[in-house]
Amino acid sequence: MGNIRFLPLLMLLWSGTEIAWSMTAKKTMMIRVGVAANFRATFQHLAEQFRESSGSRIEITSGSTGSLLRQIQNGAPLDMFLAADQKHISALVQSGHGTEDDRFVYARGRLVFWSQNLPDIQQEKVFLGEELTLAIANPITSPYGSAAKKMLDALKKKNRDVHQRLLMGSSVSQVLQFAFADSRITGVVSLAQALLPIAEKKGNYFLIPRHWYPPIIQEGLILKRCVDRQICRRLVTFLRDERGKKIIRSQGYMIP
Repeated sequence: MGNIRFLPLLMLLWSGTEIAWSMTAKKTMMIRVGVAANFRATFQHLAEQFRESSGSRIEITSGSTGSLLRQIQNGAPLDMFLAADQKHISALVQSGHGTEDDRFVYARGRLVFWSQNLPDIQQEKVFLGEELTLAIANPITSPYGSAAKKMLDALKKKNRDVHQRLLMGSSVSQVLQFAFADSRITGVVSLAQALLPIAEKKGNYFLIPRHWYPPIIQEGLILKRCVDRQICRRLVTFLRDERGKKIIRSQGYMIP
């Protein structure tokens, strides 16, 4: 009889253990992903689909690739990093924040000119010999800005009469904001941003020929401090299977 008196207490303790385990399990069902500014809108679609199929939630932190790199190096609690290039991923691997086995390519970006009043463009005729106000992302922190700068440098070498007034944004997202705010500004942004509903409604774009700028290969990395590597690996698989690829292509990216 004495043992029976303790049975409710034991059941309560066991139940509490189950509840505590359940709460812990729920906490580990979320991962934090740092996402390059150009890929944020696309990744939001991917994250929603991933949550529906896996039950795992994703917390998104977005910014220029360079700024996210600095945050990771300073201890930001991120589990995965989706950069807009390969160089920044290599830097993290070299500094011990990840391994070669945990890096992966997920997209190839495209550059466009976007403006509220962009005329019909016949290749480079509009841009050579005509003075324009162009906005590009900071080439030091943004791979899209770096590609844009190299493109403009090449155009100037081709035609010394090219004169462009440059505005510089912290990321391609800010560049698009500049072009939204002033119809005289043409922004050099990603095709994915030009395909956003608000961008398609307010202006138009010209797809810049790929031979005008170096390839923009976007790479990701599961970081060493990842709290749930199983979920991170499932996310990588999702990004690279047909469901993920379909969403990525629909948003204006190529699959290398």
